[in-house]
Amino acid sequence: MKTAKILTNHGMGFGMAVSIRGTQRTWFDVPGCLSRRAARLPFAQACEYERRGAISSVAIAAQNAAAKGLPIRFVDMNDQICATPRCSVVKNGTVVFTDDNHLTASFTRSLAPALGVRLAAALAAIPGSDSVTTLLERSRQFVGNAGSTLENRAGITTKVTRIDRAHRIKPIS
Repeated sequence: MKTAKILTNHGMGFGMAVSIRGTQRTWFDVPGCLSRRAARLPFAQACEYERRGAISSVAIAAQNAAAKGLPIRFVDMNDQICATPRCSVVKNGTVVFTDDNHLTASFTRSLAPALGVRLAAALAAIPGSDSVTTLLERSRQFVGNAGSTLENRAGITTKVTRIDRAHRIKPIS
């Protein structure tokens, strides 16, 4: 409800929202595990994890409770990361994680077609929502170079962020 109030107060309204659920967590250092396996070090473990313990059902329940009564749809891509009880950190020859819970850029790009279909379905399910084409056009009003200040049609100013080498989003100060 706080998010809806903020958006409304800034002139954006709150017609709809789509939220992408968090990804699975391996609970171990993926690059370190893969390095130990590749080096055939003694005691190197299999770089696998249990899906059951990788997704927080408590977090999902909290998200669902927070969204109750609001025009919010969730997109969950976790079945694309791993749909089996035991999961590898390499899928179709591509390393999935950069650490214990962040996806690699190459793996993320491989999910783009499935994400596009799911986003379109989520947006279409919201009564009175604009077409996907209209939404994409609206999103372009916030595109700019890192460090630039942008203003959308509603007069809201935002600073563009950058992503550092460790894949962390940083605000431009």
